[in-house]
Amino acid sequence: LEWIQPATQRGADGGVDEFISNQRLFEVVLAQGHGDFETIDDIDRVDFRVGKGVFKVRSVHNYSEMQVDAVGGEVLGVAVRNSDRIEAWHDGSMFGGFVYTMFMPMVAVTTIILTLTGLYLWLAPVVKRRAKVKSC
Repeated sequence: LEWIQPATQRGADGGVDEFISNQRLFEVVLAQGHGDFETIDDIDRVDFRVGKGVFKVRSVHNYSEMQVDAVGGEVLGVAVRNSDRIEAWHDGSMFGGFVYTMFMPMVAVTTIILTLTGLYLWLAPVVKRRAKVKSC
């Protein structure tokens, strides 16, 4: 589904010795004038897809991604990674450090405790009934 995560484009064919350098990659990305890629500090990570010959450069802003041909250095596409937005919402990191590091673990522990106590409350009467029937 393209709207969740952009499809990985295919770069030009070429060997490892033909791949552009990291410096050239950053120059290409920053030269695009995209608001989410204005400085080197705006780059969160670079994923390299060897099989497709593509660098996927991800921004720290707005879940943006720019795909660059590993051989020619051309920009193949710019898109939003909604999968990252959904993940940030799911794990609580979208709401800040406290929610992600303190609140979500408390929710997880509470869920486990409620599950275990619920199983006990459900099974205890069943076990007692069966024991009572066997004793008669």
